[in-house]
Amino acid sequence: TPIEIPGVEVQAQIASQIISSALNNRPVIKTLNEQQELLWIVSWSVLITILARKWWHTSDPKNFATKFFLNLISSSLAAAVAVVGVSYLAFLGGWWIPVVPSFLALTISPLLIANYTYITKLNERQRTLEVKIAERTQELKLNNQQLEESMAQLEDVQQQLITQAKLASLGTLMAGIAHEINNPLNFVIWLADIIIKMAKDLQIEIEQEYEYLPLEIIENINEIISGLTENSTDIRSQAKRIELIIQSMTFSTDRPAFPPQLININELIESTIKIVSYSLQYKYNDFNVKLITEYDDSIGQVNLVAQYVSRALINIIDNACQAAYEKSLTEKSLTEQVLKPEVMIKTNNLVASDSVEITIQDNGVGIPQNIIDKIFDPFFTTKTPDKGTGVGLYFAHDLIVNRHGGQIEVKSQPGISTIFTIVLPKNVEISS
Repeated sequence: TPIEIPGVEVQAQIASQIISSALNNRPVIKTLNEQQELLWIVSWSVLITILARKWWHTSDPKNFATKFFLNLISSSLAAAVAVVGVSYLAFLGGWWIPVVPSFLALTISPLLIANYTYITKLNERQRTLEVKIAERTQELKLNNQQLEESMAQLEDVQQQLITQAKLASLGTLMAGIAHEINNPLNFVIWLADIIIKMAKDLQIEIEQEYEYLPLEIIENINEIISGLTENSTDIRSQAKRIELIIQSMTFSTDRPAFPPQLININELIESTIKIVSYSLQYKYNDFNVKLITEYDDSIGQVNLVAQYVSRALINIIDNACQAAYEKSLTEKSLTEQVLKPEVMIKTNNLVASDSVEITIQDNGVGIPQNIIDKIFDPFFTTKTPDKGTGVGLYFAHDLIVNRHGGQIEVKSQPGISTIFTIVLPKNVEISS
């Protein structure tokens, strides 16, 4: 409860102070104006801020929070003592300086600075953590990408090793078969040569006895000798063709390449067609695929490896004939209508590029689009094991593209037709 002071006492106090100031040199209490008081209060806040900034940069990063806040509290307490001391000395000199606002400034400023520092450090730590996370994520992505590339390379190497192993086994098997076939084949050729020679010798001996033999017997003997010579010559020719086929089937990278030679590509294709036709007619009793040819006679002689080209064409034409044949059987069983299976082989003289184009088109089952890029891969096949090994088209691609520098393009409409387009240079040099 406020105590009432009479106005006389207030006036007496004022009068006493005036008299004491005049007689005893008592100082008169003076105050600062508003601007000066505001500057006084703000100065202490600014001082704390400057000291906080100093402790911010000089504190040990390992124990930043502990040292920073200890230094900040110590500075605030020291500033508070300074405020009390300065205010007391100023009061003794007759100046009234506000103390409580300065204390509030010294209390609020450290709290604000501490809060700001805490938030700033949290943000810095968060940004640092985000940077580390981003760097680690990028590193993991890079490592994952490298791992995927390494896995892809390992898969490629594994596939190459498997392919090489299969090719090596196949090459060994084919070499063994060729060796076993060559022995009786050479014996057949030798016997055919002997029979031809003996027939000639017999003809000479009989001619010396013509005058002693009747004309009818002479004609029969000549007919027999002629037939014997003709058949033996045909046996020798077919044996030589078998020998050529074996040579073309047993090519490998570790043996010298066959030399190029001038050949008539149309005649080579015709001979290849006969080989395929005889083989399939022997394999299928009801084989009735019609082979249509359109040759460009302006091509003339070309310098190629006959064994390689023949082997490649045999594989492609054989596949085309079997595709047409199988489709005819399927449609016959489903619709009771007989499809006329056909394979057309065309040659075209590409004068501008000095090359030859061979087109092989069938009306067979076609090739699905999802596997058309894989048909030249080794051991890739959609046939059952008893109908194909998946190396025929691989060898054809190797012989045409790698050995001759040619091109093979495949276009197919499933269920309608397939077209193989082969482009061969007219003059090629084969390296071993």
